[in-house]
Amino acid sequence: MKINNNIIILSLETMLLLSVACCNCSCLGRSHYQTISHNKLSGETDFIYFTSVDTGYMITHIGEHLYDSIRCTYVHQTVDGGACWGKVDSIPGFCFRKYSYTTHKNIVYGYMDNGTLDEYWNSYLCLIDLKKHRHKVRDEAINGPGDVFVLNDSIHFYVYKYKKNVRPILRLDDELNNLFCGNDTLPKSIKNISYNDSSLAIITYDNKMYFLQSGKMSEHQIDKDCNGILISGNDCFISYWGNKEHDGGVIRHDCLSDYYDILDFPNGYEVVEILKANNDSVIITRTKKDVCGWFSDDIVYSTDKGNTWKKIHLPDPITSIEENSCYCAPYLYIESTLFNEIYKLRIE
Repeated sequence: MKINNNIIILSLETMLLLSVACCNCSCLGRSHYQTISHNKLSGETDFIYFTSVDTGYMITHIGEHLYDSIRCTYVHQTVDGGACWGKVDSIPGFCFRKYSYTTHKNIVYGYMDNGTLDEYWNSYLCLIDLKKHRHKVRDEAINGPGDVFVLNDSIHFYVYKYKKNVRPILRLDDELNNLFCGNDTLPKSIKNISYNDSSLAIITYDNKMYFLQSGKMSEHQIDKDCNGILISGNDCFISYWGNKEHDGGVIRHDCLSDYYDILDFPNGYEVVEILKANNDSVIITRTKKDVCGWFSDDIVYSTDKGNTWKKIHLPDPITSIEENSCYCAPYLYIESTLFNEIYKLRIE
């Protein structure tokens, strides 16, 4: 099996005492990360995205609660690596949903809430063009917002219900026009999605993996309780939960040959979930916390497909890496929810 050169990055939530018991993992010091402050920006952070070492974007919002009189989404930009931020766009009357979005050609596609009584279920499809400082919110409400992904330059939204269609996939062009409901080539019980420019990988609730490439769909049964997936060329990295018989971990699966192997990780860390960062070939995972609720303050990563590992210790637990993280080589950006800072970690 041919494995492309990619980067694996691990975010770890595990027992505090075990976090120092990694015998096959070298530790990097304070010099391998910097902090970027954003205390003066309006509202709660929903999204960070860097396109270069100097240029980055951040989406924030105010007024997320039902009876807040004012709500608005803001887009901020930095051109000096995060030292200064300026507001470049605002979307009054809406709050950006941080849990379901994707980026494509520097445009963010996702959902907005407007504070109605049904806001938990009803949202509005939106795009935010980061470089051109513009946005668009469709008028029609969508019931039950879900995953967003791009395939063949079309934007796909997997939702709970659209009109009379249950769990359809909505397909639109890159300006959110020409809506088409339904896609018979994709499974309906989608649990997690990953994609690149030419392929799509799906994990379903019955632990099946679907791989779509060049219009051909292959199906693979996984004998683990899967929860996350990340595609990289013809390979998929699938995370699975632990149980009484085995710990949680990650499978590397060749989708063309159906060959797979289970990756080895440093001692003391149990991987239970794969997270994605801007659809780059970066794997971010977290580990389970122990019964006492302790978190690990470490980033552990590999640049050689899991043969060797390095660890960076951070000053506070990482609690929101899934929603607010971004990889722009050679840096990984992660928001700290405790101190309103962004950690900038050099991956080498």
